[in-house]
Formats: sequence, structure tokens, C-alpha cells
Amino acid sequence: YSNIKIYDKYEDITNETINKLVTNQGISISQDELDILKSIPGVKFDLPLNNQTKHALVALIGKPKTRGLKPGVYIFTHKITGYKYVGSSNSLSRRLDQYFHCKHLNQDDSGQLLPLLNKEGFDKFSLEIFVMPLDLRSHYSFLFLEQYYLLHKSFNLNTQRIVNFRVHQGNPIYLYYLNYLYI
Repeated sequence: YSNIKIYDKYEDITNETINKLVTNQGISISQDELDILKSIPGVKFDLPLNNQTKHALVALIGKPKTRGLKPGVYIFTHKITGYKYVGSSNSLSRRLDQYFHCKHLNQDDSGQLLPLLNKEGFDKFSLEIFVMPLDLRSHYSFLFLEQYYLLHKSFNLNTQRIVNFRVHQGNPIYLYYLNYLYI
């Protein structure tokens, strides 16, 4: 991933930029579609949640383990440094429940966000959520929006810069070593 260009300005990140990165996954997005995704308003929450903001969050994304899953994108921002982490899910309520109930905060291979959350606590972060409107709840819309954000330099808490759309699992990669073939 060292040859992925990270951008200083959002306006430099176009559909062509994204399509080049995901070409092996057999998907693409038009500039008009990307512009629509970029125009989805985010809802920002200061963390940790209190009773009032918890109710607002549930009203926005629903409860985990309920029908009517809401896909979307979420952004954690470290209040002191401005460092950001972007993620996405086909069920925002399920994914954010994992964070808030520390279901994966103690994992060994946890990147940069989880150790920082463990060390400093939720009160050092804000959370912004982008819920996909009903007409944009295709399989990939939220993933394209996540990919858009990943290409901006402010998302420096992400260790992976390319979204796996899991369409066809990409093209197979063959590695050759001496007389052996690994698939």
C-alpha cells in the first residue's frame, strides 16, 4: 500500500481515483454517484454518550439485533490531535455496539484506533455517523464513501487504505517461490 496516494484536499479525490484502486474487485462508481454520497449529512456526537445522546444515536441507527439494519460510515476523531479513523458497516448499530461495549478493544492486532481508545478513553473522541438513505442502501454505497475518506491524509488512525468490497474477493494472486506454487 505504500504507493497509494494520500490526498491533502478532498476535492482531489475523484471517482477515477477510487475506481483505479478497486479495479481488481470488478466494481466502479460514477462521479455523480460519489457526489451524492459526499453530500450525505453526518451527525456528530461527543463521547462518551450520555442518556440524551444515547437515545439520539439509537434513533439514528437503531438497536443491535433488530430488523431494519442501517448501513453507513462512522468517523472517530481524537479531540486533541484531530487524528481520524473511518469505518463502515452494513449494520451501524451492531458495529458501534462492539466499540461501546468493548467487545474487541483488547484484541492484539488492533491497529491504531483501539489502543488509543483503550489508553485515553471515549471522552477524548467524537463520533460522526453517515447513515445511507433508503435509495442508496445498495451493497456498496457505504463502502465507496469509506474509500473516499480513506484517501484523505486526516484519516491517519487507519492502517488499511483500501476497502475490501468482498464482491469477488478480487483476482487471485499467485506467489512463486523456487519450485512451489502458493495460491
